[in-house]
Amino acid sequence: MQRHWEEIPKHFENVELDEFIIMPNHFHGIIVLTEPVGAIHESPLPMTQRQRRMMTLSKIIGRFKMRTAKEINLMNKTPGCPVWQRNYYEHVIRGEKDLENIRDYIRHNPLKCEYDSSREISNC
Repeated sequence: MQRHWEEIPKHFENVELDEFIIMPNHFHGIIVLTEPVGAIHESPLPMTQRQRRMMTLSKIIGRFKMRTAKEINLMNKTPGCPVWQRNYYEHVIRGEKDLENIRDYIRHNPLKCEYDSSREISNC
């Protein structure tokens, strides 16, 4: 999974990666878009599903999920088994303090893992 994360800038221009952590049943990472892009939630016009897929962040996350799911399913010999939830959580980082708080959360997330009983790993 880490390899696929680290390859993201090779496939998407104007993208940098920051702090990340791979957990047993989820993933946290910061993606830096170095050029201004439109945001789904700030668009004044309704967007179709196709228009949403064309947005940079959606394409990045979609590719990452696809590549990692294929690799996980190959390793587990479970072709086609769902690996990821359908959507993802995004947060626009607004300023250095916000960025440092999120980095700190990611760094300390493994310490909270044992208390995370609501996110069990499901078998196919």
